[in-house]
Amino acid sequence: MHIFSISLMADARASCATCKCNFRNLGRGYALRAGFTLVELLVVIGIIAVLISLLLPALNKAQEASKKITCLSNLRTFGQATNNYLAENRNQLFPSRYDANPNATPAASSTGLADILSRYIPKGNLKQRSIWTCPNAYSDNAVQFPQTYGCNRGVHTKYGYDAANKPVAWTDASGRAYTTLKQASKIRRSAEIVTFADAAQSSGVWTTGGWLDLTSTDYAILNNRSSASRGISQLSGWNNTDTGNYHVRYRHSSNRFANVLFLDGHADSFQYVPTTTNPTGGLTFRNFATAY
Repeated sequence: MHIFSISLMADARASCATCKCNFRNLGRGYALRAGFTLVELLVVIGIIAVLISLLLPALNKAQEASKKITCLSNLRTFGQATNNYLAENRNQLFPSRYDANPNATPAASSTGLADILSRYIPKGNLKQRSIWTCPNAYSDNAVQFPQTYGCNRGVHTKYGYDAANKPVAWTDASGRAYTTLKQASKIRRSAEIVTFADAAQSSGVWTTGGWLDLTSTDYAILNNRSSASRGISQLSGWNNTDTGNYHVRYRHSSNRFANVLFLDGHADSFQYVPTTTNPTGGLTFRNFATAY
């Protein structure tokens, strides 16, 4: 019995010695594995790079969508301002600009679209100047930055005013008459007629400009009912995307879409389509013609 007990104790000591040895070896192994190997580090970096490549397009799309929504919101604010102006001015549409009348004594200065509408823009939703800048317009490619929207001259005609700030009819040096401001109720197809759009021009900021313009020949074609289905890219100078003056600027989704506001107050996006007739998803002459 005594000999058996001594044998068990010896076995226990041997087992403990073995465990201590194993723990020492295990500790050394952990000490040696305290950092990453180069291969493991490269694998981790590769996984991070793949995740970034997958996430960036989604983030860019989300950012672009946000800018597009802000732009459409700006245009809808112009729609609210238009309604406020109509309510105060017996349903008469505002001009794209009050031009200086050379016949007035003393001669009056020009008043731009932003100043004409300033008192009618709803308070509290956005700063009055900031809503005139599309988030996708840049100072290096939008000629009239920061005023980057324009109104349809077929809807909002230019007009003159005298020294007493009273609109008067007159004819400029080129023979163009400034005689009539349009009544909103007399323009048919208000849900189809563009009143504001992404635009820019070179005439100056705030005091002048702010419209979509055409030659007299273009206006004649535009207002011909038989040309209603033609794409606006066929108009003189309107065959670009985000360059040039006095026409719709396509600033969204890689210069493929433009935002516009219609006379009935709704806003939407339209794709640039360089086709002659019936452009799918694009604007046509019918969207700018007010003669029918």
